[in-house]
Amino acid sequence: MTAIATAFVGNSFIIGADGRRTDSKTGETTEIAQKVFCFESDQIRLAFAWTGTTQAADGNGPVWDLIAATHQNLPFAAQLAKAGFHSFISEFCNRLANTLPICMNGLPTDELARVLMVGYFQGQPFTLQVQVLYPATIRMIYPSGIHIPAQIHKTVFSGGESMYPPYADKQPQNTVEAIAFVRGYLRDCVESSNPDCAGIGGHVHIAELTPEGCKWIESPQISN
Repeated sequence: MTAIATAFVGNSFIIGADGRRTDSKTGETTEIAQKVFCFESDQIRLAFAWTGTTQAADGNGPVWDLIAATHQNLPFAAQLAKAGFHSFISEFCNRLANTLPICMNGLPTDELARVLMVGYFQGQPFTLQVQVLYPATIRMIYPSGIHIPAQIHKTVFSGGESMYPPYADKQPQNTVEAIAFVRGYLRDCVESSNPDCAGIGGHVHIAELTPEGCKWIESPQISN
């Protein structure tokens, strides 16, 4: 499980995540995984973070890795940005789907993983979620919850549900309050002993994204 939170206050997005990840091949857990990433092109500035089953491996190595596939496919999708936002995201989804195996036995038949993207497309702020589903043996990947331009908002994208209530009514009005919202929720998840936060932990890292680019508020300790 990954804890992800974001807030948009009109001139910037704040997005952060925890740092715990278990390697699908070795079973080893790290507390300093990087889960928030930035991407820039002529038309696009965005940050993204995945939650769910983002990778799998067998004896021969990785079977799929959604984070690596996102890094690989965003530059190709960005080449279609001049044709419009939907051309960009459709190309990204199509390329991402083609990196996944067609038949994946033994996996859940509903949601496999989700990615949150926030950023600026040709200067307009947007938020986007993409779900990866595997009902039966039919692969489906599609965007959901597209908002362009984005409205002033704050979102707890994933994490422990027991941590939601204190943040439900918070309304950040500026960047300082947005950072406090994201940091507070993530640290509550990391420090909680509640069962629904059991997979959350490690180093919290937070980025700020503006039309000019991305910078770290709290840097990740490593990149992977």
